[in-house]
Amino acid sequence: MQGEPHRTMRIVNQRRCIMPLLLPALYVGLVLATAIFAKGTDGTPYDRLVGVDPIGLAVRMIYANPVVVMACFLVTGAPWWYFIGRMCCDGRDGKLGRITSVLGSVLAFFTVGTIAKLTGDALREDISSGILSKLATFQYCIAGLLGIGALISAFILLRVIFARAPGAPV
Repeated sequence: MQGEPHRTMRIVNQRRCIMPLLLPALYVGLVLATAIFAKGTDGTPYDRLVGVDPIGLAVRMIYANPVVVMACFLVTGAPWWYFIGRMCCDGRDGKLGRITSVLGSVLAFFTVGTIAKLTGDALREDISSGILSKLATFQYCIAGLLGIGALISAFILLRVIFARAPGAPV
């Protein structure tokens, strides 16, 4: 019975990790804001989303119907961002091995790369066309926040990969 208060105290004092909730919430907010505010416009607002959801890019290339595109973005992107956030927390808490951390960091860096390349291309296109609206600025800011979240996840996973095993010689 003496161990009981210590166990309870440890559970209460655990650090909470919000990344698995924060990243998908940002993503879903971005998709829903795009769907609401882009009503009646051409496909350009939807094209800005392909950087934050590489899987949705394939569907965007095939379908032009905004309902199908938004549904695909929600179905594929929210789990993608949950997974990125979950890897961040599990890596921080020491729940991942080195191989899993390598694969996770590759996925996180891939995500950062697609955001940088595809969103950067869309931004340059909007600036050169002179159509950088408030919606576009909002989309680019949220994409930047998602990229920062993926970068944090990647660096936490890199720390797991290169961490010394306890008791290993220096």
